[in-house]
Amino acid sequence: MISLPMADMLLGTVRLDRRESGRDFADRELTLAQMGALLFAAQGYRPNQEKRLVPSAGASYPLEVTLAVGRVESLQPGLYRYVAHRHGLEVIEIRGDSLSKIAAATFEAPWLANAAAVLHISAVFARTTEPYADQPPAGRAERYVWLEAGHAAQNAALASAALRLATVFIGGFDDEAMARAPCSCRPQSVPSA
Repeated sequence: MISLPMADMLLGTVRLDRRESGRDFADRELTLAQMGALLFAAQGYRPNQEKRLVPSAGASYPLEVTLAVGRVESLQPGLYRYVAHRHGLEVIEIRGDSLSKIAAATFEAPWLANAAAVLHISAVFARTTEPYADQPPAGRAERYVWLEAGHAAQNAALASAALRLATVFIGGFDDEAMARAPCSCRPQSVPSA
């Protein structure tokens, strides 16, 4: 387990107009503290609580965040799973082509291969759909998962803006190709951030 620095996230000073999509990435590495702040914003736990920073239907927390690393200090290029309750990373695999495979699975985002890192948000839908299976109308429980993914991605984007980092959301990808890309730890993917 790779421990991440604890994030001190005060987003009250972030101007919402600073959150914009950026596709031109600087050729430098992110710090481990920056990466920790982004992951914490997306899925971290509130200090001394059992709840995360993003709202979740029934506190079911279906989201999984995988980090594809190109250039992050102290981390080898490869894939890592964010372990929210420990604010750390588990190594999935170390290899240098993860970002290229992710970029190839998108419809028109070859520039992702040049990013320092990519957060990939996926979901274990059953965590939410099973407890809410009988709630009408049909499909409502899946909507809860999609909403949660949006909350997590926006938190990461706001943290990125606070850190003055470029970020962009990618929702246009081939589902089957993304499922074959090494970052897909789960069978059902939701938009990357």
